[in-house]
Amino acid sequence: MRALAICRIYNPNIETDKLVGGFPAMRADGCKFIVEDYQRAVKETRVHATLIADDVNVEVFEPGYDKHDERCPMPVHVAISLKSSDSRKHQAGPSSRPL
Repeated sequence: MRALAICRIYNPNIETDKLVGGFPAMRADGCKFIVEDYQRAVKETRVHATLIADDVNVEVFEPGYDKHDERCPMPVHVAISLKSSDSRKHQAGPSSRPL
């Protein structure tokens, strides 16, 4: 939400629904949008994205909002311990125990 808010602050006319709608089919110059275009955009923005992420306070909860700008319930994730022996059952790969 912070990144979209910052986009809106710097460009009040920006259509944020286009930003969350996925990748465009065409670039601004009319050429087809390709993987290399995406990779270039990532390289150009990752330093700034890291600065934004470093400034995010994860101690504060930001609720989700629906398309009517009303709060909606957020999914609740169950934390598992990565140190306990019970966490082995959650691994995707083969067991590391010798046979």
